[in-house]
Amino acid sequence: MQTDVLIIGQGICGTFLSWWLEKAGLSWLMIDEQRPFTASKAAAGLINPVTGRRIVKTWMIDELLPFAQDAYRRIGEELGATFVEQKSLVDFFPTPQMRLAFLDRYTEDPQYLQLPENERAWDEYFRYDRNSNGNFSSLRYIFSNPALRWAFSLLLVLLTLIYVFDSKRKQRILPLIAGLRNNSLDFVKTIGRLYYQRRDNKNLAWKMSAHFQDHVRTRYNITVALSDPDFIERLSYKTGMGISFIRELTGEIQRLQDSPRVTDEELLQFNQKMEEFYKHV
Repeated sequence: MQTDVLIIGQGICGTFLSWWLEKAGLSWLMIDEQRPFTASKAAAGLINPVTGRRIVKTWMIDELLPFAQDAYRRIGEELGATFVEQKSLVDFFPTPQMRLAFLDRYTEDPQYLQLPENERAWDEYFRYDRNSNGNFSSLRYIFSNPALRWAFSLLLVLLTLIYVFDSKRKQRILPLIAGLRNNSLDFVKTIGRLYYQRRDNKNLAWKMSAHFQDHVRTRYNITVALSDPDFIERLSYKTGMGISFIRELTGEIQRLQDSPRVTDEELLQFNQKMEEFYKHV
């Protein structure tokens, strides 16, 4: 037996191919295994011009849809049957965001889209049964169903038993533990008192400024440059203190370092600024 084309499988593609071969005047032979569940039999046979959550047009739909409509119509006329029919698809918005997305898409390109004349036309299909007063009660629905009524009653009994037998506190009371004492701070204060008693104010001010610079380097990871405006601005940003206070503090450190001697009053004022800085940060 001689044939121009041998077609394996009579699904949608095989059927279309055989029809076009027939129109082209070519001979063909179809071989198909009859199976109850195949793609062409299971598919819904829908051609949807829009797709996805963003409701964009299907790929090449402007070319494919007219071709499909014409081809199915011509095949139906030849075989005396109807193979294609245009229907409207009603899509309900589960969330307000999806409705807004549809309206935006409809504004951009309304082709294949249509707004209903009355958006409330299907409201009755989504309403629960209500009582004579027009109010819906979840408990009334549960108690109207025997199985749900028994399940709800058992749930209440179970929750009551759990509350009665398992509501006592099981965890022992944790004792209060005092925090660790800051021995380093005590040591620094002791050394400071010794320097103050000796009236070595210059050395004490130098050590206080050295401790301040080491604190800034280790805690805030900033290279200390007391006269650098960028350093003052970064330290103010990281500590949250005013830039004027930081500028005044760094200026005081430089002045005391350059001064030949430091008086008791200057040392006390410098210490107050340091205490205010450490208290804030």
